[in-house]
Amino acid sequence: MGNVFSILVVDDSDASREIVKFLIEKRGYAASTAANGKEAIHTVESGSFDIILMDIQMPIMNGFDAAREIRHMEKLNHGNAVIIALTAYTSQEEIEKCISAGMNDYLIKPIQPHSLYEKLDKWLSNS
Repeated sequence: MGNVFSILVVDDSDASREIVKFLIEKRGYAASTAANGKEAIHTVESGSFDIILMDIQMPIMNGFDAAREIRHMEKLNHGNAVIIALTAYTSQEEIEKCISAGMNDYLIKPIQPHSLYEKLDKWLSNS
């Protein structure tokens, strides 16, 4: 079967995390979760991920700060995970903030399975 892709789901909503994790595992990918940006950073420090699905609005550390920190860590470790923002905000300004924080793409919340699979296929087919 080859390479199993590893995806980290970062969201402060337990329900959202579990739903997205279920959808990812249904596709045969490995899924890990984190409840906030700080937890995401610790998880990335101890593992390697092909894609990080990063909620923007979270307590403790938001998605922008977590993405910037992960990008900084990757410079030191030569990593390059794809970071996809999970956001309910779709303004051009919000999307630009995601990109300038080091994210590669974004998904609109609430997450629709077909949209999630489309993004995963887009980024994983480049691997």
